[in-house]
Amino acid sequence: MREIITFAAFVIACAGISLASSIVVPFLLAIFITVAVSPLMSLLMKRRVPRGIALVVLMGLFGYIFYLFGAIIADAGSSLARDLPLYEQKLNAVINASIAWLDAHGISFETGGLLKDNLERIFSSAGAVAKGTSEVLTKSFLVLLLVVFMSFEAPIFSQKIELLGSRTSSVMDNFASKLKRYVLIKTISSIGTAVILLPALYYFSVPYALLLALIAFAFNYIPTVGSTIAAVPAILLALLTGEPISALWLSVYYLVINIAIGNFIEPKFLGSGLGISALAVVLSLIFWGFLLGVGGMFLAVPLTMSIKLALDESKNFKFIAILLSDKAEK
Repeated sequence: MREIITFAAFVIACAGISLASSIVVPFLLAIFITVAVSPLMSLLMKRRVPRGIALVVLMGLFGYIFYLFGAIIADAGSSLARDLPLYEQKLNAVINASIAWLDAHGISFETGGLLKDNLERIFSSAGAVAKGTSEVLTKSFLVLLLVVFMSFEAPIFSQKIELLGSRTSSVMDNFASKLKRYVLIKTISSIGTAVILLPALYYFSVPYALLLALIAFAFNYIPTVGSTIAAVPAILLALLTGEPISALWLSVYYLVINIAIGNFIEPKFLGSGLGISALAVVLSLIFWGFLLGVGGMFLAVPLTMSIKLALDESKNFKFIAILLSDKAEK
């Protein structure tokens, strides 16, 4: 009976979190960003910079970064919204030519109408996203504001954690250490991905190169599938604005970069420090993506990592932490 009640409470909690995702996601992002940037605050304070000034400098830096990202998104978003009908016409021409080629070689393609219907929905959704950049910028400002207040409260919060006991303080320190390492390595690899891809996008004359590099940077934070998702619009635009061979070479370039960074460089530096298995990462991506949308996909690893550390301290649910772990140990 208790198991049924626990499961029901879990389902209700998930439903509530999903309904409040527009508030939950910015709040969680602000928490993780605050934890991640705390080493920068500590570095400035070690240089004898007063805490208030250090916070102003840090927030000014982040505000400027948000401004640059916002300018890139707003500029490319307005251009993309204007050019979408033209790209839709070109894509329909490519699809019709491909279907005609298949028919000429005796290959039936009966799903062409369905494909066109789906593409129309995709383009209409892309147009809505391109026109809705103001919402993204508004949420970014909200996250930045939350980070400011959380950074002010950080010293008092640390003292409160210490009052809860040494064990709780140890768990929180462990979580903060793993989160800082994860965010640092993912940020470096994301910057590297964007910097390496940008010259190729310019070389193949792909429009909105800065926006596509920014997408590659952002989606690299989504484990497993993020880099693949980021490659799709770049390859599609290369196909629509250039020769098919250019799109093919660009796809190969994306593939090589993503494999090199995702399968070799990141695992070498991350190692097993996160404490969660690869299968748990994939399942968490699906679960949090379903629950919180795209924001949940970005937060999948930190959220799963924090839940695992919490469940490690529970006698009744420690078995879940063991299942999530990357080691077969009690």
